[in-house]
Amino acid sequence: MMIIFVLLASLIASVRCAGSLECTSGVATSSKVFKAYDLDDDGVITRPEGIEVFKRSDVNSDGVITPNEFSTEWYFYRNAILMPFFAFGDDDDDNDIDLNEGLRAFDYFDNNGDGVITYHEFTGTWGYLSKTLYSEKK
Repeated sequence: MMIIFVLLASLIASVRCAGSLECTSGVATSSKVFKAYDLDDDGVITRPEGIEVFKRSDVNSDGVITPNEFSTEWYFYRNAILMPFFAFGDDDDDNDIDLNEGLRAFDYFDNNGDGVITYHEFTGTWGYLSKTLYSEKK
């Protein structure tokens, strides 16, 4: 569930990172992704910002993010390495991520349930998720 938010944030971050090598490292990536999701640069990610990023990431506007939409946006993040994020985020295993899955992820990242995701919440959850996904993959 929580991975969906990472996925969606990373899609938009791809535009701001524009192929930078620093975007492939953990802290640098999570920081760039957070900044990409914080559309109004106020230091927190709100639910409406998350929904807007989802809509922007849904390239064909069919209400879901497919593996093709995901991998196209992640091409310079070495998408073969990060595709487990997509599989993890696809809660119902239907090969796409819908808005409900994305909103569940938002709620997971919002550790204290106050309706916004702080930088600390985001990077902490990102780090935990990264370790979990890669340890499961081995």
